[in-house]
Amino acid sequence: MIGSRPSRVVTGSGPDAASAATAGTAGLIAAAARRVIPPGACVTTDKVSFTLMANRFVSGVPGCPAIDDPTGVDLGVTRGPTPRTGAGQVPALVALWRTSFAHSQYVFLSNQSARRIPWTPGLLAFFHAPFAPALTWGAKGGVLYKRAGQ
Repeated sequence: MIGSRPSRVVTGSGPDAASAATAGTAGLIAAAARRVIPPGACVTTDKVSFTLMANRFVSGVPGCPAIDDPTGVDLGVTRGPTPRTGAGQVPALVALWRTSFAHSQYVFLSNQSARRIPWTPGLLAFFHAPFAPALTWGAKGGVLYKRAGQ
């Protein structure tokens, strides 16, 4: 998680425990995300499988950015470096993620987002200004952030 406390923590107990037993943790995460993210919302993610499993990959919001391969985008824009190897020094990549966050209603981040997103101090500040955690799941999971007013 990047920053503050979530409003709801998803674990393997409670009302979702039965579905978690049959669908596993990924199914539990997807089910919880479907309850928070309305169909057609603009969602940015560093791990596309999150939005695919939650059936929130396709947006109906005009201008919603479509990053369907975050690592590929990083490599294409930087011509080599990833966020772990200096991509934060490439202004075009930081600007791409900033623009994506600026248009998104929700951001679905894995615990490995630092491998795909160049979290510079400026990008972190820009991200945290409008977004707050809505769901989080386990140390090896991630966080779903919601823009204020959504």
